Amino acid sequence: ARFFVRFADYAGVGYSSLRFLYAGAALHDVGKLAVPVEILQKKDSLNHWEFDQIRKHPEYAYQWMAASWDPDVVAQIPYLHHERWDGSGYPLGLTGTNIPYFVRLFSVIDVWEAMSASRPYRKAIPERLVLKHLDQSSGVLFDPDVVDKFLSWRRRSVAVREGLPSVIDLIDLEQGLENWLL
Repeated sequence: ARFFVRFADYAGVGYSSLRFLYAGAALHDVGKLAVPVEILQKKDSLNHWEFDQIRKHPEYAYQWMAASWDPDVVAQIPYLHHERWDGSGYPLGLTGTNIPYFVRLFSVIDVWEAMSASRPYRKAIPERLVLKHLDQSSGVLFDPDVVDKFLSWRRRSVAVREGLPSVIDLIDLEQGLENWLL
């Protein structure tokens, strides 16, 4: 969630919205609590029924979160983070700019994190290949402007890690956000 908030800030999301986006991002997969653990931890390919169970997690999350949080902001990330630019996503099959901007930002982060991390059924994918996938999926699965911003942000983040000059000191930014969000 912190990674997403940093990217959302870089992408120009207003400072006053970051707290709500942090909550939505932190709880984006809470609906998986309703999916049997055997499915979530399965090392083999999922069958059709199992995949359908996984695909229900955004709806479960929305039902739970809309009752406690602002359904127009916080609950939208868990509900819509699997929507895709071309309409091939779920649960609603939204296309393009019909997907809220902050959800389009989060979907890129979510896929980047999912591919970059090891899973029960595969090892982590090297970042250069993940970035290549995102670039190739630009305009198909993801908003091309968001992908461009993400790739630029990752290049800038790598420059910071390697000690190259940067206009933002990420350490101060992260500490400031943590203090503000808590």
